[in-house]
Amino acid sequence: MSSHYWSEVIQDFENALQNEDRYDIIIKAGEDPDVKELRANSFVLCARCSYFKRALSNEWEEIDDDGNYIFKKPNISFEVFQLILRYLYTGTIDYNQYNKDVILQCLVASDELGLDKLIEHIQEYLVKNEEYLHKDPVEIISEEPKILFSSQNFSSLEKPIITMVLQRDDLNMEEIDIWESILRWLFVHYLKIL
Repeated sequence: MSSHYWSEVIQDFENALQNEDRYDIIIKAGEDPDVKELRANSFVLCARCSYFKRALSNEWEEIDDDGNYIFKKPNISFEVFQLILRYLYTGTIDYNQYNKDVILQCLVASDELGLDKLIEHIQEYLVKNEEYLHKDPVEIISEEPKILFSSQNFSSLEKPIITMVLQRDDLNMEEIDIWESILRWLFVHYLKIL
């Protein structure tokens, strides 16, 4: 007979992360002037992430006076790295704590760090919970028509698509801007006829 006490283990790891216990790596996340530091244990990172396992197995370039590894990641924000560290330490993500932009940034960062399971979890969450992924594209265009009308590919759209969008009476855009876009489109298509 065996007993499992996963919740206790997870809680202990979460406490270690929050209290920065026994850290030996300092992660500098974000770009100047918004660089912030996170502290973590290299054993946990290497055990949970092949990216860190590879990175920390080589001669590490930067070590501070206390013997801590210095890991700089300017392309990943502090908030995103916090989410990733919590996942690495506890295997949990509280999606309610983060807006969709942070979650999408985490998806990109997870890909860079080779966190395939985290990618799967985030994709599953987004598909199930983000309503904007289920919206009709024409409805999205009605709400944000500048996305379409200012696109470099706008002039290459076919007449039925333009007609479908213009038939909507709820386009969230000034009529003069719509008119100018249509003139550009007509000019390109009129030249094709000549």
